[in-house]
Amino acid sequence: MQNHNPKVGLIILNYNTWQLTIKEIENIHNTLIYDNYKIIIVDNQSTNDSVKQLKQYQLKSNVAFDIIISSKNSGYAAGNNIGIKRSIECKCKYSFILNNDILFTDKNTLKDVVDYMETHPNVGALSPRIMSLNGKHDKPIYYRRPSFWDLFLGYPAFVHGKMTQDDMLIYPVYAPRGSCMIIVNDILRQIGYLDESTFLYYEEPILGEQLYKLKKEVINYGAHYVIHNHAETIKKNVPNKQILNFMIDSMHIYLSKYRKFTNLECWLCKKTRQVTYLLRH
Repeated sequence: MQNHNPKVGLIILNYNTWQLTIKEIENIHNTLIYDNYKIIIVDNQSTNDSVKQLKQYQLKSNVAFDIIISSKNSGYAAGNNIGIKRSIECKCKYSFILNNDILFTDKNTLKDVVDYMETHPNVGALSPRIMSLNGKHDKPIYYRRPSFWDLFLGYPAFVHGKMTQDDMLIYPVYAPRGSCMIIVNDILRQIGYLDESTFLYYEEPILGEQLYKLKKEVINYGAHYVIHNHAETIKKNVPNKQILNFMIDSMHIYLSKYRKFTNLECWLCKKTRQVTYLLRH
């Protein structure tokens, strides 16, 4: 049954970037007019004084939000799952996962996104259009489900889609954007939440594949956009070599567990990804 005002859990993962998290909270509060949401902050075991700063802000702020302190940093999926479970406990129908460097610019974004989800029950996840501070469109990586050859050759089949697709439209894609995505909580429960065997990277295609197998759509919602400030929390806190290790490990989980690629296919795809990363860094 359609609900014109379902509750939404807005989940923000914090790791050593409390200033950005506070700005995100204020941006949500000052911009969005939707009146049935709950802000949930998960501190992923920051090594600085993030928890202290967030609690001090909470005491003096007129914005209501929850702070959950994770007992350990087990990565993006595990941290967001803490927030998702709180969202479900609070009777939220949707979880909206947000990087703390995402900025809303239109007061109606959340309202219109939720209205779209409510009127399209086959949609499992949705991401609005994402733009950089310089006005450049941050195009979806996964316009469609990648084949072995796409992954082995470095996504050449996506070049045509990126050149021809109008990102201001509303259309289905393979995977949502991990920096800004709203997901149906009942579906998250059905799939057992985000896969915590990954620490960083490949959460989006894993979720996309799970939704694909459930015959649920993922939508690029081009009618609204958010600005991604690209503060690059990961790169500031994690060495490049460790980033590559996380990436390759997560890619293997996606390829072997979800796509059922052979050992040789997995090795070839990972090797291509490794070489590409090293050439760029």
